[in-house]
Amino acid sequence: MSIKSLLFWLAFIAIGTFILNSWMDSKTYLFSHSDLHDVAINSLVRDLQKRYGSHILDVDESMFFFIGCGGWFGQVAALHVSLTEYVLVFNTVQETRGFSGRYWLNITDFVIDGWLEQWRERSFEVENFTAGVTVHHPWGSAAGVRFGAGSWFLEYGRGFVPSSMFFASADTFFSTHDFVSWFSMMHAFGAGLAHEAYLFVEESIANLQDAR
Repeated sequence: MSIKSLLFWLAFIAIGTFILNSWMDSKTYLFSHSDLHDVAINSLVRDLQKRYGSHILDVDESMFFFIGCGGWFGQVAALHVSLTEYVLVFNTVQETRGFSGRYWLNITDFVIDGWLEQWRERSFEVENFTAGVTVHHPWGSAAGVRFGAGSWFLEYGRGFVPSSMFFASADTFFSTHDFVSWFSMMHAFGAGLAHEAYLFVEESIANLQDAR
């Protein structure tokens, strides 16, 4: 191939790539990342409600509140809260990192979108977790964590849930002084406990009536 032909094809590819890229940038798309996130979260909540009934709360944007712990920062919405279990949706729009905390709970994170890096205690390498991966945090363990921008997680905790409130509240009292978000967290915790207490009484009455 001559140099003239080579230059022609290089110019053709460059111009074609520029036109294609310009078209994709200006094109109106049918789907959007934000809409699909909303559908994914809403579908997730509906599926959980089908399986666990009233034990899973409805969730919308108004139910998310800021939470900062150990240096990292994000927003959460509680789907279920009891003395021994919780289920929540966690999201961070900006990349954030910090200390995981050390809990009296076994915690499992299901990565819906984005990524999570984890540096476990007494380890000398970083573990990377991406969408579709399940991450386990055994009780009493700790790690350095880093969450990617735009990441979404479904988190399940099992253990003595009130013990986690100390770590969840520490940054509010000693650093951020964001008591608005802290009250939102405590309200979600209290409302979840009250809801589960109501369901327990309701189910107990129904069982007594069935036993007659």
